[in-house]
Amino acid sequence: MLSAYDFSLRRRSINVATEVGFRGVGTEMAGVYA
Repeated sequence: MLSAYDFSLRRRSINVATEVGFRGVGTEMAGVYA
């Protein structure tokens, strides 16, 4: 069983990874279309 702390920590890390991923994709697309 995951504790609430483990869940929030995992969720935060997923959010950070998603944000970084979107930023990377945006940068790549900007480079492709530039």
